[in-house]
Amino acid sequence: MNPIRKSHEFHHCIRGPREDVGHPDPCEERAQGYHGSSRDDKEFRDFSQKGILSGDQSVNPLAHNWNRVMVRNCDGTLFLSDAELPVRGGRPLQLRGRRNAMLAIHQLLSSGLADASELLLGGCSAGAVAAPLLGDYVAQTVRRAAAQRGGNVFVAILSDSGFFVDWSSLSRAPPGVLSFPQLQWLFEVGNVSEALPEECLKAGESWRCMLLSSAVPYVKTPSFFLQSTVDSWQLRSLEPSSLEALQDQLRPALLRSLNAGRGRGHGGAVDHCVHHCEAWGEITWGSISNRDAFEGWYRKRLQQWHSSGFNASVFDTAGEHWPLLHLGRAGPSQCYPGQEEHLRWHQNLTLALEKCDMGRSWDIFVGNLLGKTLGDILDNNFSG
Repeated sequence: MNPIRKSHEFHHCIRGPREDVGHPDPCEERAQGYHGSSRDDKEFRDFSQKGILSGDQSVNPLAHNWNRVMVRNCDGTLFLSDAELPVRGGRPLQLRGRRNAMLAIHQLLSSGLADASELLLGGCSAGAVAAPLLGDYVAQTVRRAAAQRGGNVFVAILSDSGFFVDWSSLSRAPPGVLSFPQLQWLFEVGNVSEALPEECLKAGESWRCMLLSSAVPYVKTPSFFLQSTVDSWQLRSLEPSSLEALQDQLRPALLRSLNAGRGRGHGGAVDHCVHHCEAWGEITWGSISNRDAFEGWYRKRLQQWHSSGFNASVFDTAGEHWPLLHLGRAGPSQCYPGQEEHLRWHQNLTLALEKCDMGRSWDIFVGNLLGKTLGDILDNNFSG
C-alpha cells in the first residue's frame, strides 16, 4: 500500500449535461455526491498503481519517493472558474474551480512546497486540461515563494488525455463521436478567462483557449502530453467509422499544437489505443513506454534548467523528435495489456446510454447506471 491521506474537503455544485447543452442544474444533486464534494471520500486511498502518483518504484521510478498530493476534481468546471451565478432554487450557485485549485497550492506552500527543488503539476482528463492552463500561474506563484526563501524550483507539467476536439465548425459531431459545447457556455459565465493564456486570448481564440489544441503553443511552462487519437471519453461508439472520424480530427490538431510548442520545451507521446488516462507504462513505441518517454523528456528539461543557471525560459526540444507517434489507423484490440478490460467497460457504458434518457449528465451515467460510483471505478482500475 502507498496510501494518500485525505486532507481538506472541497465542495461544488455545478454540472452540465454530457453534450448538446451546458447550464447549471440545481445544486442539491451534485453537491451531495462524489462529483460535488469530497466530504465522503475515504480517509486513505491506495495509489500504488496510479502512475505518477504511485509510491512504488517499479511503477513510478522518477517520483516514487516525492511528496505526492492529489487535488480531486469535484468542481465540474475543469478547475478554471471563479464566479457567482444568480440564485436558483433559493440557493446561490458558486463556480469555484480555480479558487479551489489555487487555495490548494497556497496551502501546500505553507506546508513545505516553498522548499521544493522540483514540482511536477500533473492531471488526467479535466486535470489534464487544468494543469497546462493553470501551469504558468502556478509556476510563477511557487517560484516566487521559493525565491523568498533563497531557493529555486524547477516546474514541469504532465497532461494525460486532455485534448478534446472542437466540432463547432460543423453542425454536429460525426455519428458515434461526442462533442462538448458546454465549454463555450462556461467561458461566458464562469469567469475562466483569467485562467487562460493571455497570448491565446489576444490572438482572438476566445473560448477555444480552453482547448489544449489552441492553448498549448502559448503555455510557457515545459509540458509533456500523453494522448490517444481515439480517446474513449470522446466516443459513444467503437465502430470503425467513429474511430476514424475522431482520429482524423484529433491527430492533426495534436500535431499542429505540439509542433508549435517545441520552442517552449513541450513534448508528447501520441498513441492510437482506445483508452482515457490509465495505461501508465503499458503503451509502447518500440521499446519505449509512455512512462519512459516522459521520464526521458523530464530529465532533459531539468538538465537544461540547471545548465542555464535556473533560467525558466531556455527550454527547447530541437532534435528530440517529439512527439512519439503510433503510425497507421487506430484499432481497438490488443493495443496494451489493459485494453480488453477497458473495451468491456466502454461497451457496458454504451449499453447503459442506449437505455436511458440522453439528456442526463455523463457523471450520472457513469456513477448510477453502471451501479458504481466514480470512486469505485477508479479504485478498481477502470478509466473514465
